[in-house]
Amino acid sequence: MDDLRHYKERERGAKAKSLLDDTILNEILDDIVNTYIDRWGQSTFSDMERRESCFRMVTAIGNLRAELESVAANGRIADEQIQKEQING
Repeated sequence: MDDLRHYKERERGAKAKSLLDDTILNEILDDIVNTYIDRWGQSTFSDMERRESCFRMVTAIGNLRAELESVAANGRIADEQIQKEQING
């Protein structure tokens, strides 16, 4: 059963890495982050709701990237485990 789990984790990891390496996706996410940072910087002192909204969006994109990194790392670990199992039989 662990073998199947390792293969699934390796596949998920490869997909996550593909997304992390996708130039278009990263450009889009960077543009979104920069837009919200600009809005954040242009907000007035009294516009707390706007700043908080911008902060949440920037944080959400950071969390998305962190989760993709985690899934990619788990995939690399699963791949190493699969290779060890193949060598050891």
